[in-house]
Amino acid sequence: MTPQRRSFILLFLANSISGVAQGISMIAIPWYFLTILNQPQLLGVVYFLVTFIQIFWGLYSGSLIDRYSRKKIFLYINAIAGAVLLLVSGIGFYLGTIPVGLIALVFATTFFVYNIHYPNLYAFAQEIIPKEHYNTINSQIEIVGQVTNAIAGLFASMLLTGSETGVVKILQFSINTNIQFKPWTLEEIFFADGMTYMISLVIISTIRYRFSITPDKGDQSVISRLKAGFDFLMQRKPLLLFGTASLTVFLTVIVSNYILTPTYIFYHLKGDAAVFGGMEVCFATGAIAAGLSSRYLSRLIGPIYGVLLLIGLCFLIYIGLLFNQSITLFFVLMMLYGLCNAGVRIMRVTYIFHQVPNYIFGRTGGVFLMIHILLRLLFIALFTLSFFSYKQQVLNAFAVFSGLLFLSVGAILIYRKKL
Repeated sequence: MTPQRRSFILLFLANSISGVAQGISMIAIPWYFLTILNQPQLLGVVYFLVTFIQIFWGLYSGSLIDRYSRKKIFLYINAIAGAVLLLVSGIGFYLGTIPVGLIALVFATTFFVYNIHYPNLYAFAQEIIPKEHYNTINSQIEIVGQVTNAIAGLFASMLLTGSETGVVKILQFSINTNIQFKPWTLEEIFFADGMTYMISLVIISTIRYRFSITPDKGDQSVISRLKAGFDFLMQRKPLLLFGTASLTVFLTVIVSNYILTPTYIFYHLKGDAAVFGGMEVCFATGAIAAGLSSRYLSRLIGPIYGVLLLIGLCFLIYIGLLFNQSITLFFVLMMLYGLCNAGVRIMRVTYIFHQVPNYIFGRTGGVFLMIHILLRLLFIALFTLSFFSYKQQVLNAFAVFSGLLFLSVGAILIYRKKL
């Protein structure tokens, strides 16, 4: 086994361990705001504030990725996140409940970790993997991440609903486990999450790795480094447009998951936490299928047309959600949704890998992240209005997203010959 392969196996193992517990936490928090606090709009406000802070964090994190060892970045984010989760969990056990402010802190910490984790992972891959293997490694990253999400969804379905009769409900199927347990509290979920971060920290520390990129000399300020990424993209405007338009699927996913989907399930489909967890399983299953098939689709029609096809399919999924009232059909749509999101992300990143040199990869990623965050702020602010967030009026938000995806398809079609 090559040292590079061993490094990736260890990194995948660490990510999977922490990712399962992280996924359960990020399913539990929106459901807690919706069903326990009965304040989904409060989560929208928290999400907006967290996203606003991410503008500055996104700028800084891209610069860190280009300047410092990617291994050290993984170590620091796991140590900090683990400490925060364990501290909040400890306070929750001591008080008997977790204050809303600390729940928001966990929500924010997870997002800040996520916003540096994946760009750092892709930069790490681009640094040590030969160019001809970019498509393969991006597919593997997606598959491992989505298997982790599927496991998280399965556990969330069980842990958030409990099984006082020994029967658990997964994807509308009742399974007799003969194991009785009460629903887990947030304190217990956060404790498990914090411990897995610490386990990941230990695993990552064993990876043999030497940072091989020579940082640019001269002005190393965040603004100057971001400007370098922006200048690079402005000289390649079709790449800037493609990178932005192809972000819209992920934009709709990340806003829907925390603001729209819980409300859609609870009020429109009359579902419970098991449906929310089951949705994550179906979404991840579709994403795994994308990880296995997207490189073949990319070879068949090219990454540009592959991205176009999947954004178009995602547009149709949102149209379907507007008229759907079946939980079973909802699961099918979520499987296709996961396929679209992961497939677009794999082909998008692979295309950008071939267009952007590694020395500036983090800075160009910072530009795209800033654009993504600004768009996310816009839609979070819009969708916290009662016209979009009150019970079944969540369908209005899905209609807006279908329009956004339609515009993205049109933009890429217009510029496709220049890519």
